[in-house]
Amino acid sequence: MVSKEVSNNSNVLELRIYRIDDTMITDWVRAFDREVRVINESSGAGIMGAGFNANVKNEFIWIRSFPDQESREIIRSRIYDGDEWLNIQDKIRGMLDTRTEQLLYPVGLWSPGKQLFRSDNREQLNEIRIYEIAEGRMEDWLTIFQEKIIKLHHENGVFVGGLFRTVEESNKFIWFRSFDDEEHRKIATQKIYQGKDWKNISEQVGILLKDYSNMRELNPLKWFK
Repeated sequence: MVSKEVSNNSNVLELRIYRIDDTMITDWVRAFDREVRVINESSGAGIMGAGFNANVKNEFIWIRSFPDQESREIIRSRIYDGDEWLNIQDKIRGMLDTRTEQLLYPVGLWSPGKQLFRSDNREQLNEIRIYEIAEGRMEDWLTIFQEKIIKLHHENGVFVGGLFRTVEESNKFIWFRSFDDEEHRKIATQKIYQGKDWKNISEQVGILLKDYSNMRELNPLKWFK
C-alpha cells in the first residue's frame, strides 16, 4: 500500500511550468543558465531537468529536488530571501507570462541520485505524463502500473525515470519516460499498446484512468544534456 500522505522525511520535487514572453526566450535561457540555475544549485536545490516543451515553443519546464519538506522550506528561503535573487527577481519575473508549480513526492523507481530522464543520448525523446486517476483508485493504479506497465516498457527498451504523486491533488499521477529517438518511440509504443499483454489489462486501465491526455515532450537545454 502507498500512503496518501507525504511524509516530512520524503524527498520532494517541484514540477515548474512557465510561459515565457515570446520576445524574451533567448534572454530567459541565458538568465536561467547563468543565474537561476546557479543560485538554486548553490543554495542546495537539485536541478533534475530543464527545457522547452517541444510542442509549445514558449513553455519552459524545469524540475528541482529537495531532500525533504523541511529542507525545501529552508532552501527556498535561502534562495528567495538572498541578495543574489533579490537583485534579479524583477528581471526574471518580467520575462514570464505565467508560472505554475506542482509539488511531487516519489512512489516508485526514482530515488535521490537517480536521473529522471536518460542522459546518454542526445537524440532521446523525453515525456512528462500527467494522469488523473479515478477517485479512490490510486492504489489499484499504482499496483497495475508497477506490476505490469513498467515491465512492458522495460521489455521494449523504454527508460522510466520515476513515478510521482502530487501533494495538492490526491488523484494526480505523474511519470517520466525516455525513448532513444522518434523511431524507437513509434516501434516501442506500438509493441506496448497493441501487444497481447496490454490487451489483457486494457479494460482495467480504462476503468482506473480518468484522463491521460496531458503529455509534455521536453527538449532539454544543451547544458542539461
